[in-house]
Amino acid sequence: MWNIFVFSVVVFTSILLLYVSIEFGYKTFLTKKIETTQKSIDEKKAKISPENQRNLVDFYSQVYNLNKLFLTHPNISKIFNFFEENASKSVTFTKINYSKDSRLIMVAIDAETKSMEQVASQLQALRLRPEVKEVILGSATESDGKIKFTMRVGFEPKFLLNY
Repeated sequence: MWNIFVFSVVVFTSILLLYVSIEFGYKTFLTKKIETTQKSIDEKKAKISPENQRNLVDFYSQVYNLNKLFLTHPNISKIFNFFEENASKSVTFTKINYSKDSRLIMVAIDAETKSMEQVASQLQALRLRPEVKEVILGSATESDGKIKFTMRVGFEPKFLLNY
C-alpha cells in the first residue's frame, strides 16, 4: 500500500508542478509575446493611411473575387486540347458546339473522314478516355467520297474546371 501512496504523491506533485509552470511561466511568456506582436501591428497600422487601407481592402476583394470566378469558370480551351490529342489523323472536325447541363458538358461535333471504319475507330478512341462519359453518333452520310458525321461527346463538368 505504501508504494501506491508514494507513487500517487509523486504523480500528483509532478502534475501540480507542470500546471503551475504552465500557468505562471508559459502563460506569462505568451501574454507578453501577444502584447509585443499587437504593438508591432498597431505601429505598422498607424503608418498606413486610412485611404490606403481602404484601397488595399478593395484591391484584395477584387483579386479574391477574380480568383474565385476563374476557379469555377470552365476552361473551354481544354476541349480543343483534348480533341487535338485524341483525334485520328484522318478525321477533320468542321464544327464544334459546347453546351452544359446539370450532369454533363456536351460537345456537339461535325466531322468528316474517308470511311466508316475511321468513324468507328474515332468513336471508340473517345469512349476509352476516362474524361469522356458518353459518346453518341448522331448521323453519318456519304458525300463526295467522304463520310460526314456528327457526334456528341459528354464530359464530366469538373473536366473543364481550373482546379
